[in-house]
Amino acid sequence: MTSYVYHYSPLETESSSSMTTQTLQPVLVLLSYGLHQAEKGFNALPGSAVLLRYIRESHRNDPGRTLLEVLLALFAVWTVFQSRRRAAREARNFVKLTEQEVDDLV
Repeated sequence: MTSYVYHYSPLETESSSSMTTQTLQPVLVLLSYGLHQAEKGFNALPGSAVLLRYIRESHRNDPGRTLLEVLLALFAVWTVFQSRRRAAREARNFVKLTEQEVDDLV
């Protein structure tokens, strides 16, 4: 049975590290740009400073409360989208009646 032994070489680590950095650099630049644009857009909204101040103070006083509020906000968003999907799904399940059937029911 052959055993493989890996010998540490600082040159390999530096070259693989620089190659990884070169590969990830465009992605990180794009991510940084996107986050910066999102921050600028959020700060342009009226009342955003008040919301940020509320979140900071709330988190400083009680981090558990912040987590609970985030979970509740996510649940509210999920509920809104779920009800829209349910309405669309129920609309597909309606029975299509002909004019004759409608007249018979009326």
